[in-house]
Amino acid sequence: MIRRPIEPLAWSVAGLFVLLLAASTLVLASFLASALADDWPGPLRMAQLDGHATCLEIRSRAPEGAWVRISGRPDAWFLPTATLDASHPAGAWATLQLRDGRWFCAPQLSVLDQGRPVTLGFSELRDWMNSMAADRDRLRRQARDGQESSAQEYRRLAAAESSLRLRLDGTGQDVSFSDVATLHPPAASFTARLGIFLANLHGHLRSPSGFPAALVGTALTTLLAALLASPLGIAAAIWLSEFSRPGLFARLFRRSVQLLSGIPPVVFGAFGLVFLVRGIGSSLGGGLAAPSLLWASLTLGLLALPTVTRQAHLSLQRVPSHLREASLSCGASRLQTLLRVVLPASARGLLSAVLMGAVQALAETAPILLTGAVQLSGRAILDGTFPFFHPLGGFEHLGSHIFYGLEQLPPGPSGAGMESLACLILAGSAMGLRALAAELRHPRSPQ
Repeated sequence: MIRRPIEPLAWSVAGLFVLLLAASTLVLASFLASALADDWPGPLRMAQLDGHATCLEIRSRAPEGAWVRISGRPDAWFLPTATLDASHPAGAWATLQLRDGRWFCAPQLSVLDQGRPVTLGFSELRDWMNSMAADRDRLRRQARDGQESSAQEYRRLAAAESSLRLRLDGTGQDVSFSDVATLHPPAASFTARLGIFLANLHGHLRSPSGFPAALVGTALTTLLAALLASPLGIAAAIWLSEFSRPGLFARLFRRSVQLLSGIPPVVFGAFGLVFLVRGIGSSLGGGLAAPSLLWASLTLGLLALPTVTRQAHLSLQRVPSHLREASLSCGASRLQTLLRVVLPASARGLLSAVLMGAVQALAETAPILLTGAVQLSGRAILDGTFPFFHPLGGFEHLGSHIFYGLEQLPPGPSGAGMESLACLILAGSAMGLRALAAELRHPRSPQ
């Protein structure tokens, strides 16, 4: 037996893919490293802006100035060198990060309990916050187990926590205690920074909006888009493969499916905004007249429809023709042959087509930005109130979470915060679904 040599072109292609995979891994690793750095405030300085003393966090410097984040504002600002030269170090100041992305810094913090200020140190306040969070989690678990006394105590604790406010001494600003995500001391070691990052990550995952809402919105839009595109796409593929007659109409239909696969996603997004939201939605009125998860899922379903149709058609064509001929020769009708022979033989390929449509719906960001995705929706898509599923109104998505988060970062080597985790989850989900679809496309080898 003579082994055929591997073509040099095959080695080149394989090496290129290995390099791309290694580069992607390095990029994702750098995202994680920047996330750890981003959740720790940079050098803090005091400056006079608009006649008021405020605290600045320097993110990246340039010859003509620096990009900074200003206390109380989540976005980045560029300040000239003259303003920075007039600033001075903030000293042993602490910073508060809120759940909506804003942050504040102050030399000292006071807790307003029913209007009475109680001054606490940074470590004491942080321990008190952790203790309240632990009590809240314990009471919630006991309430879910049916303990009525724990449920009453949990409601009392939640009401007391919502009435507390933190006063930032020296700044004249107050923030709600329940809005605080993390508290950063003036200085810490790498181990302490790692602990703060993990605590901040845990707070993001437990918060009712933001990252968890983006996960739910991503899963629901992908699922709904796949459910909307799959029946129509598979039906079109069955008609093309089994029932269409050779002719001009079938040829035009097949060519149209191929051409639709090459339309840019932003065009589908514009179509969804103009025709679906402002056209059909406005004519129907009510909650349908605004961008929402429903219109975004329908737009993504239209985007994934050509992909599902093409992949399903290829899967049906892989079914050997002698199986159809044997079924027909035994007296079965074309419909019986389809239901009992063709579809079971191509089931793995049809599932692969559905997964490929889900991957395309998952990977596109432009259509959802135009048809309903927002940074903070303020309302959960799934909750405990009837009808439990609320598809109307703005929703959060991992793609929009990454877009809005990175848009607010200044240029330069600045950390990406929670956007890094969103990138990892989005990339891992797309690669996992695509790998599963590729595995299903191959016929199962006989045992």
